[in-house]
Amino acid sequence: MTPVSLERPILAGIASLRRVAPTLGWLLVAAVVSSCGGGSSSLPPIYTAIFDAGSGGTRLTFYRVTPSQGGYPVVHNLGSFDQDADGVVDDDGINDFLNDRGSIKLSGEELPQGCPGSTALAATVVGPCVLQPLLTQLDSAIAAENARTAGLNLQRSQVRVELFATAGMRTEDSINGGAHASAAIAAFYASMRAYVSQQGFAAGDFRTINGNSEEGVWTWINLNDYYYNAFDGNSTKTRTPQTPEGKGEVGGSSLQIVFPVQGQPSEANNIYAVSINGKSFRVFSKTYLGLGADDTRKYVKAMGYQANDGGASCYATTATAANTREGSGIQLYPANQVSAAQAYPFPSNSVLSAPWTSVNPAALQLRDPSTFDYGRCADKYNTIVSQVMALPRNRDGSDHNGPPSSVQSLKSHLQASIAPLVGINGFYFPAADVAYAPVTGFDGAQFKSRLLTYCAGAVANRRMAQNICPDGVFMHEFLFGPQGLFGATGPAFAGVHSTKDNGQTVLTWTRGYLLWRYSQAG
Repeated sequence: MTPVSLERPILAGIASLRRVAPTLGWLLVAAVVSSCGGGSSSLPPIYTAIFDAGSGGTRLTFYRVTPSQGGYPVVHNLGSFDQDADGVVDDDGINDFLNDRGSIKLSGEELPQGCPGSTALAATVVGPCVLQPLLTQLDSAIAAENARTAGLNLQRSQVRVELFATAGMRTEDSINGGAHASAAIAAFYASMRAYVSQQGFAAGDFRTINGNSEEGVWTWINLNDYYYNAFDGNSTKTRTPQTPEGKGEVGGSSLQIVFPVQGQPSEANNIYAVSINGKSFRVFSKTYLGLGADDTRKYVKAMGYQANDGGASCYATTATAANTREGSGIQLYPANQVSAAQAYPFPSNSVLSAPWTSVNPAALQLRDPSTFDYGRCADKYNTIVSQVMALPRNRDGSDHNGPPSSVQSLKSHLQASIAPLVGINGFYFPAADVAYAPVTGFDGAQFKSRLLTYCAGAVANRRMAQNICPDGVFMHEFLFGPQGLFGATGPAFAGVHSTKDNGQTVLTWTRGYLLWRYSQAG
């Protein structure tokens, strides 16, 4: 795989920009979130919309980008749409559609036109059921942009639409233990791309992105651009460029650790070069598939398989089967070695000759009364973390073709970090909910104390509130436990950042992708 800073040839990039958007002139339009500063550019702005097809759902963000000739691209967010928007469904990930188990949740709206139902949905209807409601929002955003800008007359054919899937789709590929050949997954993407193209949009890439060299790096770019102005182009938070921080992020199906290092770029060693606006860095970027908050929690709840207790020791006493129900199931590894008597979900072997066996949500429900016991819950999480890290799909290297990974090997890599780390998403939500979410000076002992108080109380009758207890145990053990990443020596865990600022989403890998991609044109 090509290093991150050199993926697209310059001339091909320019040709692509001119195909997607003719000269439209510079637009001084107020945006929801904008990137200010940076050098001037003679390239015309382009319009692009990106589907973020995550493991927990799909969102679409509409951007206007003025590319830079080796400098700092100006990126304006013209609208971000997900299940919170009227008329947009809440899906559990397009990977469920690939397995003909797609589902959408509705909040009083009618089914989207052409969508036959809300459960057991096939791959053939992911377009009308998931993509179309978001494209309808995009049409409205295009109309609003035209209304704001006299003479613009932006058409669908001038908007480049791309779909990038993350950890949920990575788990489906046979190379990661999933049940689908790469060719079948490519055909699934081709069908979605054709659906968007048939509606007159300029369809670009539709694919699963690499968690190491792409998603992790792009999220790191955006975090450090927005909060620290590391590329000297975004003065939203600070006019003076700051030293970049590392990043720890827990999503639904994967965990990412990214931090700046001094080592040479190396695919095998997960070190990638990033250069934007004359600011060049090297970062270590590693994604662990299956260590997202949702997947890890499901693995804990599946321990013992059919004899499991649903993770009773990880939940507050107010937890019930109903308020801790998972939205989808999980796969145990591999199908020909999983049985009702299996002590843990993952036997200690490296054979990927059989697909994984699917466990439905009903098998992950509380079976015993919930009695929060931090020690017992922590033991379960530490077992799962060790086993998931050791799986072949989490080996080092961009494409997991390097040596096996472990908590100890990650700690060894972390010693090379030249900056502290901050946490986002699944490292932010538990901290925020227990009312301890500092940006700097994070104290693991104080976080644990707040977590214990929270889980000993009357936790609200909502799944998100109940999940703070198991998710918080995972967070503390992974970061500060006896085998945790951050001890007395080495880099520090500085604090946590929200993905939102003033109510608007500001941390998203889609924006990092645009900053990277359109800084390469020249």
